[in-house]
Amino acid sequence: PYTTLFRSLLPCFLLRQSVGHWLYSWWSVPHHAGLSRQLELSVNNRSVLLYAPASRLRSTLLPVVVVLHGSSVSNFEMADTTRYHEIMESAVVLYPETRIPKGLKWDYDAPWETSFFKALPGAVAEAGYNADPSRFFVVGHSAGGSMSLFLQNNMPEVFQAGAAVEAGVGLVNKWQNQSSGGPVLVVWNHNDPVLQQFGGEALYNTTLTQLRRHDPRGATTGPSHATKIGRASCRERV
Repeated sequence: PYTTLFRSLLPCFLLRQSVGHWLYSWWSVPHHAGLSRQLELSVNNRSVLLYAPASRLRSTLLPVVVVLHGSSVSNFEMADTTRYHEIMESAVVLYPETRIPKGLKWDYDAPWETSFFKALPGAVAEAGYNADPSRFFVVGHSAGGSMSLFLQNNMPEVFQAGAAVEAGVGLVNKWQNQSSGGPVLVVWNHNDPVLQQFGGEALYNTTLTQLRRHDPRGATTGPSHATKIGRASCRERV
């Protein structure tokens, strides 16, 4: 079920960042969607799986979606599980690997992480695609979701928006609190036993407080928009 949520919610969120308004039919997918070209790149000695249109479209600026895997999952497994590239068109989707393949976590502000993520736009260009710097997005699941929240805040010059599925903020002491970051979508399951192990509702509240710390109405106002999905989950725009 969370694969379905991941694949159906994110196109709406990212398209909103591109065209400036929300698609309320968030479950719809583009006609003839799917990216047929697959490449494996090596960026700073790390695997990055790239999906893109069959034609390189050198003259066309393309949005880029960076999809981060969770603990003990490879980038290839993340691609196979989410299949996010199957519902995108005229875009580039990247599935990067952690520094240690199938690692338990991403390394947040470590120098090798900063240089790696800053190198991704250039890697897309070297592969023959023209990335649109105003539409460079990051999404992730679990540990990858926590990293995506961190990246949209600490590297707003690279990532214009972020999304997290089944993940809250991590290592808040490493966040650049003066940054306003970008728009964020959080998909949270209040009944997830794994999230309970990491704080449950306390983590949920900490996540909202951290993401909305610059809100003039106060950092404890909750999400700007929430939609309940079934009995367990909700999607929240913060």
